[in-house]
This record gives sequence, C-alpha cells and structure tokens, in this order.
Amino acid sequence: MPNADPAQSHVAKTLAHTSPMISCRFDPSGRFVFAGAEDNRVWRWEIESGGKVELAGHDSWVRSLGFSTSGEVLVTGGYDGRLVWWQAFADKPTPTRTVEAHQGWIRALSVSPDGQWIATCGNDKLVKIWQMSDGALVRELPGHESHVYNVAFHPNGKDLVSGDLKSQYIHWDATTGEVKRKFAIPALHKYDAGFLADIGGAHSMAFSRDGKTIFFTRNNMHKGVQKADSTGRVRMKIYTARLGKYDWENAQELPFNNDNYTCMHPSLNVDGTKLYFTSDMPGGYGGLDLYVSERTADGWGTPVNLGPEINTDKNEVFPFITVGGKTLFQPIVREPITGGAGQVPVANPEDGRTLAARLSDGSACRGCR
Repeated sequence: MPNADPAQSHVAKTLAHTSPMISCRFDPSGRFVFAGAEDNRVWRWEIESGGKVELAGHDSWVRSLGFSTSGEVLVTGGYDGRLVWWQAFADKPTPTRTVEAHQGWIRALSVSPDGQWIATCGNDKLVKIWQMSDGALVRELPGHESHVYNVAFHPNGKDLVSGDLKSQYIHWDATTGEVKRKFAIPALHKYDAGFLADIGGAHSMAFSRDGKTIFFTRNNMHKGVQKADSTGRVRMKIYTARLGKYDWENAQELPFNNDNYTCMHPSLNVDGTKLYFTSDMPGGYGGLDLYVSERTADGWGTPVNLGPEINTDKNEVFPFITVGGKTLFQPIVREPITGGAGQVPVANPEDGRTLAARLSDGSACRGCR
C-alpha cells in the first residue's frame, strides 16, 4: 500500500441526518456506512449514491454495531439491552432476530476475528458471548463489580479483555470462560467527592496486530495523583504497554504527550507504523484535532496534523483507522452539544491517500472496512 500523506487528506462526500448520531461503522465491503442516532434508529447510507434507509428495531439509542465477516449480517446493541440482527444489504432491512441480552445498557460489542462469536458488555456488570449464527448464548462471564464499559477480542480470537467503570480489567479465555488474569489501572478511575460519582472507565482499547502491545488513554498522573496544568485542568495522555509473561508490563507514555495539552483516543493502523489520535496541542484548527504519528527506528515521530480538510473549528474525536489503511472515521463533537443535525462526510480514495469520514454531534464511534 502506498504511504499515506496526511497533507492529502480531504472529505469526498457529506451525508446529512436530522438527529445527532452516536455510533458509526462501515460495512466490510465499503459499500455502506451505518450510524446509530438519537432518534432510536440505525441509518444506512450507500456511499456511492447517498441513498438512505431506516432500520427500526430499538427503543433506545444504539451505541454498538458489528458485522459478520461477509458483512451481510449487522448486529446492533442498544441502551434498551437488546441485540438485534439485520440483513445488512436488504433493500429495507428489518430485524431477523432480537435477543434481550442485558439488564440495562449494552455499552459495547466485539465480533471475534473469525466472525463466529459476539461479545457484549453492559450495566448489569456482565460480559456475555453469543453465537453470531443463531443468537444462542455461549456463556455468561460474571466477575466485574461495576458497569462494564468495553470489551475486545484479542487477535488470536481465543482471548477476550473487558474493562469496567472502575478500571478493573479481566482477561478471559473465551473458549472456556476461565479468568486468566485480573489487573487494574488505578489512574483511569477516581471517585469525585464533589460530584458524588465514579469517574473514568475503559472507554477505548486497541490491540496491536500481534496482540502484544496495547495503547490506552488515561489522566495525567504522577505517583497516583492527578497532575493539573497551569490552569488547573487535568490533561489526558496516551500510554502503551507490552504483554509480559504474566501481565501487561512497562507502561510508558508516548513522547509527544505534554502536561499542557491533551493527547487521547489512539487508533493504530494494521501494520503498527502509524498511530492516529486526538489532541488540542497548539497549532490546530479547532478545539480538538486529529493527528498522526509515524513509528521510526528511533520511536514515535513528531505528530502531523491531518489538515483543514479533516479538522474543523469543532472537536474531532475517537478516530478509527480501517484495516485497509485508506479510510479513517471520526465524529465531530460540537460544544455544547445541542441536538443539532448530524453529518457524515465519507472518503473513498483509490490512490492510497489518507481520507476520512466524519460524524457530527457524536460520541464514541467505530469503523470497519
């Protein structure tokens, strides 16, 4: 694949919607883009024609979307606790299967690399594994003591990691349900005595292709205490850790972090040479911009802003680089979020340039191509 040139990033098409959107995925073929919106619907756009189709089957916002390996089956997880199966390419998709999966919100889902299983997690403190083919429950995995925020299959398809509100992580053997290890990242959680609530959680997780490196975001901490900048604001930093014999080891912050600005939401390309992330470092176009850093023999290089065709005067967050490496998805978050219209600019290059799809008024998103 040709080397991506961030300077050539541009928006190819914009797809608009009347309700704020909070999740988004490309189907594996790249023909469609699906988004969950605050109108309790999932919407499908055909990228080439811009044709728009409604998918009605949830009574809540839909935060999680996943596909079978062929892309023909879409599975969505909602705050209503339901998993819904759809024929993704049908002219007018309707639910083909509905499972009452969790008591309370489904916060995330992950499809195994072979497409056989779906892992879900939610506010009932449970992780569950389901058959993609028929929706049957494979196993239920209790063990968390707070809302489970995220779940991810390891690239080997046999191991599963889940993380909760209090930043307690469990490494499961997905084939048996055995707990292989438990670990915590205390810096990712605190109890706010003023707000009277727990703050933190595993909002994003990304494995390297070989499954031996993990990148994550946490608050700027020093010896377990949050470290504020000159304005009193605690910034976010990106860290990486390597898988040791018994646990994740040698957690280190990346060299472009800074006490005076935020770096967060890492997304690694498939060969591990480029890391896309969000930052409000000086010299950007808005509140938060997208950047890319390239790995060299000396480590991670100086971040490059993806430019004005991608970044706006709003906040670009939660980037996701697809397996093909040519399409980058991220939402734009307007501050404050007022419930305005959503937009999905879509890029579909043929020349290897780095392009992007954008989603307005959104929250955490995922993309796949």
